[in-house]
Amino acid sequence: MVSAISRDFGKLVRQKRRELGLSRFALSEKVLISSQSIAGYENGVQEIAMTRAFALAEYLDINLDQFIDRKLDDTESLIRKNAPDEISKQALLQTLFEMRKAHGSRS
Repeated sequence: MVSAISRDFGKLVRQKRRELGLSRFALSEKVLISSQSIAGYENGVQEIAMTRAFALAEYLDINLDQFIDRKLDDTESLIRKNAPDEISKQALLQTLFEMRKAHGSRS
């Protein structure tokens, strides 16, 4: 199952690629990612690895902050719901807080 964040990122990749007048093949040559993978991202059927997201974002001038913030929010929600005990929950939330701080995200 592909995350909503990956699906939204894929839609933005398609939009930016089209704005630049690039085919998937042309983009794939620029970022060294197969055109089949790019199609999977754009169509929301393939999860994207962070390294590939960074490569596409850099070439297409996409700001990843909104996607990182959403991923941190999703992670926080999972911790709150699924932590095995209060001590683990607090430790994980503290780690997440440090990640947000390092990223410059809201707390």
